[in-house]
Amino acid sequence: MSNSSILFSSDRNPRAASSIERPDEIIQESLAFVGGTIYVKGGVQIDAKLKNVTVVALDENPVVLSALGSMDHCAIDASDVLICGDFTGEVRAKGDCEVAPTAKVRGLILVRGRVLISTLAGDSEEIRVGRLTNEMVTDIAFTESSMADGTKLSGT
Repeated sequence: MSNSSILFSSDRNPRAASSIERPDEIIQESLAFVGGTIYVKGGVQIDAKLKNVTVVALDENPVVLSALGSMDHCAIDASDVLICGDFTGEVRAKGDCEVAPTAKVRGLILVRGRVLISTLAGDSEEIRVGRLTNEMVTDIAFTESSMADGTKLSGT
């Protein structure tokens, strides 16, 4: 399934476009997560069902919620975000955020860069957009000791 994008086209943002087209990780549609935090390195595509989960990108690669995935009462903290599926919650994008025509979104989108929301993505009253300020951004200094069980992410 293609995650087509205007903001993250190869002409406008080749790094993000490449990561969206060929993500490093895909969280499969057959999985479901309830509660907790998922830390990701590299580009990630979410096809799964998530509820009360925070997804934190530890690098500058985008987080993509595909049309197959859904996130209910969740948060995404990433550089760039592309939403193609159902999302309720809060997005904190240090770069750009795009909400595709296939998306259904309710919640708050905070961005430092550009935001593009398809008119088909939900009622305008259900999507709030704001500026992500320096005070709101917390750089994640991720170390092995920050994980309770000492788990090390691959590539670190």
